[in-house]
Amino acid sequence: SFLNDTNSRLVVLEFLLSELQAARLLHAATYQTTIDQPQHERLVASLLCACQALQIEVSESIRAADTLMTILQTKVCTLMETLPADFLGSPLVKEEDLSPQRLEGLQEINYAMRRDYDVRRRMLLK
Repeated sequence: SFLNDTNSRLVVLEFLLSELQAARLLHAATYQTTIDQPQHERLVASLLCACQALQIEVSESIRAADTLMTILQTKVCTLMETLPADFLGSPLVKEEDLSPQRLEGLQEINYAMRRDYDVRRRMLLK
């Protein structure tokens, strides 16, 4: 299966996150969340935003996060199958070519970039 590979799961996760961010930026007002809501409700609202961004019709009765995630996974897998085989390309650096020290350094850079990105995203959403 496509999702048996760690890299494939990361691609799907990144795709879902970008769709979620796009939905938030487009002010998907139907499913707005607040900090006061329980985490589960915010998660469900976020998944519903992602469904809306991907133009997935979701029944009003479906509000379980695992069910919504399965629906999203199915849609993303379907979309991924329509992409050309070389769409994602090959990695710039292969993990097995890196020493443990370099890999740790890359992970630190990745963490710093994610923090920076998160700050910028929050500013855009405000």
